[in-house]
Amino acid sequence: MARWSRPSRHRGHRRRLAAVQKHQRPYRTLTSLDVSAYLNSADSLRGNVYKLNGTVANQLAWAPNKGRLYSVDVNERDDILALLIPAEFNSLNIQKGQHYFFKIEVGDKGILRVRDIRKV
Repeated sequence: MARWSRPSRHRGHRRRLAAVQKHQRPYRTLTSLDVSAYLNSADSLRGNVYKLNGTVANQLAWAPNKGRLYSVDVNERDDILALLIPAEFNSLNIQKGQHYFFKIEVGDKGILRVRDIRKV
């Protein structure tokens, strides 16, 4: 005798849970920036893309056509890094104390340039 089962009521819940987890952990396929390696030799990481979880400490500089330079407390460590947030993100209202997920690229001279940003 063939058995059949009723569709699970929890399938929709699983999809919603996966969507929420994806939103809470953006860039999950990227490697986290190894801050120690970056501080020791930023040039060796040049051109690579990483994720970084941090809290905005201060705005250090601003140029309308270049973007904004922020100091960011790295959440996994007791380090502060400078991130250049390009002008394409000028419409974002980034404030001191706000927590973000950053997708960053190590550029020339070790400059950390933000490629994407998501508020936690």
